[in-house]
Amino acid sequence: MGLSRILPSKFLGFLPLYVGVELTLLYGIINKMCGPYGLLSLLTGHPINFMQWFYFLTSTVVLVFFLVGFRSVHHPNINTFSLVAMIYFIDTFAGCIFTAYFVWFWFKNETNATEGSSDTSSSDKTNDEEVAAEVVRLVKRVSEDLSSQSASESYELFMTVILTLLTTVFRFYFLLIMLSFFKQMVRQSKYNSRFRLSTAPTSTGKFAALLNRIEVYCYNFLNRLVR
Repeated sequence: MGLSRILPSKFLGFLPLYVGVELTLLYGIINKMCGPYGLLSLLTGHPINFMQWFYFLTSTVVLVFFLVGFRSVHHPNINTFSLVAMIYFIDTFAGCIFTAYFVWFWFKNETNATEGSSDTSSSDKTNDEEVAAEVVRLVKRVSEDLSSQSASESYELFMTVILTLLTTVFRFYFLLIMLSFFKQMVRQSKYNSRFRLSTAPTSTGKFAALLNRIEVYCYNFLNRLVR
């Protein structure tokens, strides 16, 4: 698919790829810690909607795989890493969708709060004569307050957009690091049997067989992706 041309051979241009993989998974682990803490809100009775509940649940599941991947970086197993890299691949794109949703959710609440404040102010007016008298006395101060508030909201919007874009760029760079490390393992498998894909389950049982099939599928998908 042409990704091999843009895959980095070093992390940040001078560090080994395994360092980048460790930092990538460590960042992912810290990021996914919101999952268990979010689910704890159910015990406290804090209301969450379906999207938030789904996000916290999937974050908890992904956290487990990231922990497994982080522990196996120095003793890489291509079956395990194929699964972890595939999960990170899916999580990167899913994370962008959730980020867009939560940004929209935040701005929606901010807009509703502003409209509610405006409605409250309107209901507090007694009559037009009193409003006219107040406007004459407070017009300058109100103008300054509105100007300051507008500048603050614009700055807040700007910082939110910038941080969201930077986070997205870093996530995709980390994804390239994961794919590059996977490609490196595939190359090593030609000379070292320790890096070769195992198509047989390591233990008996339906779960082990299912897990092995998923790992093989992830390997084949990623291998086509990085060619």
